[in-house]
Amino acid sequence: MEILLVDDDQEVVRAYARVARAHEHRVEAIGDGHQALRLLEARKFDLVVLDVNMPRLSGLDVCRAMRARGDVTPVLILTAQSSDEAEIEALEAGADDFVSKPCGPGVFEARLQALQRRATLVPPRKRTLGRATLDEDRRTITLSSDDGGRDRVIALSQMEARVLGLLAAHPSRQVSRETLLQTCWDEDARVSDNALAAVAARLRHRLAGTGLSIRAARGRGLSLLVDEPAAGG
Repeated sequence: MEILLVDDDQEVVRAYARVARAHEHRVEAIGDGHQALRLLEARKFDLVVLDVNMPRLSGLDVCRAMRARGDVTPVLILTAQSSDEAEIEALEAGADDFVSKPCGPGVFEARLQALQRRATLVPPRKRTLGRATLDEDRRTITLSSDDGGRDRVIALSQMEARVLGLLAAHPSRQVSRETLLQTCWDEDARVSDNALAAVAARLRHRLAGTGLSIRAARGRGLSLLVDEPAAGG
């Protein structure tokens, strides 16, 4: 796996890069958020590990910029912060996982492997949902144009695609929070309801104007509602 590790603490960079390389991952280690964004434009990585507190551009700002330009590379936030609020902010910024440091080498490698499995084990699938087409493999929603113009393409993060794909398999039916957490997150990853709530919130924002909407039943689960296109429209 090709990993971009971004942290301005060189001791941390050396420690976690050593762990990753010991498991035969290729690691590009840098300490600047702006440099990370430039590198991500020029090269493709399988995973990005971001520290939050960096002097010029925070890891959360890097993550937000990646998502804004359609980059759906899996992102692991590695930070000294450990509060629920910090985790929610990271997930809402578009991160796929959140780990507090110091983090043991075994846990760090397990998180890397979990994200890799999520990216590679989901079979290619496309679903037509009203005027929208969900491509879980490419992690996109394509919205057909009504007037013959260009289609609108919406990029999804890895976790957004997984959650939306599960909901799309059962449109209009409630999928329980237990099923969502157990299916969309790996069993060896620490998952909270915060993670699911953050993904649902991001999906609601992305689905605005698509004819798709997410309905939440507090503490019970989520469902996907699909507005069918009008006949002849």
